[in-house]
Amino acid sequence: MLDIGCGGGILSEPLARLGAEMVGADPSEDNQCRGQRACRRRVDVVVDYRATTAEDLAAANERFDVVLAMEVVEHVG
Repeated sequence: MLDIGCGGGILSEPLARLGAEMVGADPSEDNQCRGQRACRRRVDVVVDYRATTAEDLAAANERFDVVLAMEVVEHVG
């Protein structure tokens, strides 16, 4: 499952705890660092955080069963 624009992992981490195989993508390196630090503190949370864009993932032919863009909407405007 891909959480595009994941920020610090506010949605990715709970989904990972529920058993989802998560990739959290955000173009901001700062957000990725914050998310990775939070995950390291919790042994039950594994999120593959990546500092990248949707366009880069598509260009690399990455495929996901589910794509979420929940945190993107609240930051656009």
